[in-house]
Amino acid sequence: MRSKRAFIFSAIAFASFYVIMLCAIGYATVFLRSAGASKAQSGTIVAVACIVAAVLQPVLGRVCDRLKKVDWKRLSLILSVLLLAAFVGVLLSDNIVLIVFFFAVIVLAYCINPFLNECSFYYERNGIHVNFGIVRGIGSLSYALISYLFRFAELEENTRAIITTGHAATVILIVSLIALPRVKDAEADEPKEKKSEIKEIGTFIKRYKVFMLFWFALIFIMTFQNLFSANLIDIVDKAGGDVSEMGIALSLAAIMELPVMFLFSRIMKKLSPERLLLVGAFFYIIRCILFLVANSMALIYVAQAFQMLTYAVVTPASVYLSDKLIDKEYSNTGQALVAFTVTAGTILGFYLGGVTSEHGGATTVLIAGLIITIVGFIYSY
Repeated sequence: MRSKRAFIFSAIAFASFYVIMLCAIGYATVFLRSAGASKAQSGTIVAVACIVAAVLQPVLGRVCDRLKKVDWKRLSLILSVLLLAAFVGVLLSDNIVLIVFFFAVIVLAYCINPFLNECSFYYERNGIHVNFGIVRGIGSLSYALISYLFRFAELEENTRAIITTGHAATVILIVSLIALPRVKDAEADEPKEKKSEIKEIGTFIKRYKVFMLFWFALIFIMTFQNLFSANLIDIVDKAGGDVSEMGIALSLAAIMELPVMFLFSRIMKKLSPERLLLVGAFFYIIRCILFLVANSMALIYVAQAFQMLTYAVVTPASVYLSDKLIDKEYSNTGQALVAFTVTAGTILGFYLGGVTSEHGGATTVLIAGLIITIVGFIYSY
């Protein structure tokens, strides 16, 4: 019974969280431009928000690992309540204040990410089966559904729909987190002390050298993921599309994640997470080339279909890699560092994307992306 309840509410939590990420990141450029920011300013706003989140993620991870009364569930709930307040602030504000609250939305959403990822592994370690691949796939399904529905919302004139949707998803996330069961006498609830020599990040890097090598590779890979995400509207425009077709492209990519996410536990029996990261990095290069040569929406859709061999592989593989290589007493720190790669990639991707798009257009953005992706592949090899 506990397994069923944990699975159901974990799936609801992931579904609502990835709708939040769609609103906070997937449509960040569209929303910020409608609020009066330029291309470069939009990219910079998201990048700076992610810098703040990147600083907070490892700090929160270490707090969660060390303090007995702070665990992934409590911390996720606190951050989600703050996120709800930030969405309300966006709805009730305008001009610069609106942008400040949206800035807070991005920071808080990214800070929730690692602790939500820890959820399924926490239950697995305590004898309750919650398949990460499946619940993460349900998150992709909700992302696909809402991004498809957004194409009917006339977002050019009605960006308020983005914030209203994020607000509703946050309420659902809070309810699902409250409903998730606690495990009595769980190992994760034991007193949290400084159990080893890990006191500084330098010591951590020395102890987990293999993990850190892939960590650097992930930063480059996630930079390209966010580089094209930040400028997808411009890439679509170059191919003759509009915001409506951008919604189709986003939903297609999310749908293509589903088979891999749902079958990931089986895939892991054939390939290690290290090997899967290499596969994902290689197909990111192919995907970048497709975007670069795309002169029609048909080729854009083909490039988006490669989501199943890129993001759908890299994201769960990186989470499993952390669980495999990092000792369990530092599991939250490990997941926070994995989430940091996404955050750092967003910083670089949105900033570089905004600047290069402002001065050179979508083609320059994609050339920069191709170089970054090749570096990521070399690091992961």
